[in-house]
Amino acid sequence: MTDLDSLLENWESVYKKGLLTFWLLLLLEEKPSYPYEMSAEVARLSEGMISADSNSIYRAVSRFEEMGLVASQSGESNLGPPRKYYRLTDN
Repeated sequence: MTDLDSLLENWESVYKKGLLTFWLLLLLEEKPSYPYEMSAEVARLSEGMISADSNSIYRAVSRFEEMGLVASQSGESNLGPPRKYYRLTDN
């Protein structure tokens, strides 16, 4: 792997994380959501350009929560146990 290949690979990773952050915050601006739902919505809204599994989204919103950008609360689910919903804070 050349230095250029390494640089481009690192840039792509940072770029995708930045886009995921953008789409997640945009989605949470619309309504509180849980990670699995966010995964499907981000793929839909970005027209398949960005895809992330629920675990990646959970890690991202956990970081946002530590920063005070989002808050979480448990909510009922029609399809199983209660889910952890995330919403934007006033910050």
